[in-house]
Amino acid sequence: MTAESLLTLWNDTPARRAITEFVQAASAESAPDFVPPEERVAVFDNDGTLWRKRPIPIQLDFTHPDGAAS
Repeated sequence: MTAESLLTLWNDTPARRAITEFVQAASAESAPDFVPPEERVAVFDNDGTLWRKRPIPIQLDFTHPDGAAS
């Protein structure tokens, strides 16, 4: 996978460059920062990537009964 095909919908920003450079360094076997696939861990924030198809019960966990954010 080339850097050009990663995050194609993102603008060319320092954040995008930092992410693609990190991924390339961690996945290139010849790089000093190489991480073997079995040791790689992916972490997702709460942007919906790990939510179920019907996220309402999960969304309710993030609010108080009065509707204010926790």
